[in-house]
Amino acid sequence: MRIVTLNTWKNDGDYERRLGPMTAQLAALEPDLCLLQEVFDGEGADTAGSIESRLEGKLVRFPARRKLRTHLGRQIVSSSGLAIASRHEVRTRTLDLITDPRDGERIAALADLDFEGGLRVLNLHLCHLGGELGRHLRTEQLTQALAWAEADWDGPLIVAGDLNARITDPELAPLAARGVPSAELGDTLLLAGQGTGRRNEAIDHLVLIDPADRRRILGRFLALNRPDETGLFPSDHAAVVMDIA
Repeated sequence: MRIVTLNTWKNDGDYERRLGPMTAQLAALEPDLCLLQEVFDGEGADTAGSIESRLEGKLVRFPARRKLRTHLGRQIVSSSGLAIASRHEVRTRTLDLITDPRDGERIAALADLDFEGGLRVLNLHLCHLGGELGRHLRTEQLTQALAWAEADWDGPLIVAGDLNARITDPELAPLAARGVPSAELGDTLLLAGQGTGRRNEAIDHLVLIDPADRRRILGRFLALNRPDETGLFPSDHAAVVMDIA
């Protein structure tokens, strides 16, 4: 099974140009599960719909962070939430996370698959604020989301998404407490359109929590992390890909 996570960067950057390469490159990965964050939807612009049209299976949307944003030179009401695309049948639900008015709405999305013995996937986009407040909120949000995901589940759990922290940062200690290694592969945050990256900013993660070793990681790698000939990146984040058996 192949699982991919990607922050799609709302409608920022050259949205109209990068949407095609982003959807095409995601489709080329042939994911069984695709976990998306910052999924833009507003006045005809529909990132989730564009991605779903290229992937096999069904996509479930979880709209969030509804607000005015600039799109094609106009202020429009739009959302920038989560989405989960799957080749297999999934049962989904959401949770409102602890937040602060300075950051705005945050949700967690959960998907259960009956595929090959069962798998649960938690899709997150944690607080982006800096300083002590941001660290505190990310810790609380992650702790809350993990407790929710594990409350009625003792099987393999995938935690995916833009956690806005490196795996060694203290706010991600709840993952370390569950056996996730500090060497876990994350994303390099790309400076879209500039052809460079901040190599210490591995803030997107795709991790497996499975104390009973019912699933095995076959490999992990980054994708959508190269610009085209004009210097255009599909997003300001790379995709993180994990193959499991």
